[in-house]
Amino acid sequence: MTRAVDADRRAEIERLEDENAALRLRIDDLEAALYRPDLLIPDAWGLTKRQRDLFGALIASGPAVLTREAAMSALYAGRDWPECGKILDVLICHVRRKIAPDGFGIETAWGRGWRLDEATRAVFCRPAAASRDDAVRAASAAFGARRISGAAFARRMEACGAVAAPAAAGRSSPASAL
Repeated sequence: MTRAVDADRRAEIERLEDENAALRLRIDDLEAALYRPDLLIPDAWGLTKRQRDLFGALIASGPAVLTREAAMSALYAGRDWPECGKILDVLICHVRRKIAPDGFGIETAWGRGWRLDEATRAVFCRPAAASRDDAVRAASAAFGARRISGAAFARRMEACGAVAAPAAAGRSSPASAL
C-alpha cells in the first residue's frame, strides 16, 4: 500500500512541477508583454522620436554598418521617404551631439553609413547570453534613465543579441519583423 501511495505522490509532484513550469512560462510571457525590454534613454539626452528610432536602428545593426537605405527604412517604414537625403546627416549630427556628453558615439563608415562606436555597443548590445533583466540593469546603471516603450525596440534589442525574447513553442521570433 505504501508503494502505491508513494507512486501517487510522485505522480502528483511531477504533475505539479509541470504545471508550475507552464505557469512560470506564462508569467514570463505576460511580463514581457507589460514590461518590454525597452531602450533606456537618459532624460538628459532629450532625443526626439525620430532620433530614438535612428538610435534604435543603430543598435539593431550591432557592429555592422547601418546603411542610408536601412536607416530610411527604419525611420519611414511603410511611408514615403522625404526627398531631401540630408535628413539622415542632420539626425545623426543631432544624436551625436546629444549622446557625446555621456561618452557614447556614432562612427561614420564613409560612403556606406554609420555604426555605434565600441563603447556604445558595449552598453546597448549585450552578448546573447545576457538576460533581459541583465541588459536593463546594465543600461540603467550606466546612467539615470527612463523607459521608452515600444515593441519595435524589443525586436531591435533581440536582433542585436541583447535579450532573448520569451517565446512559447511555435511562436516566431519578432526579430524577423525588422
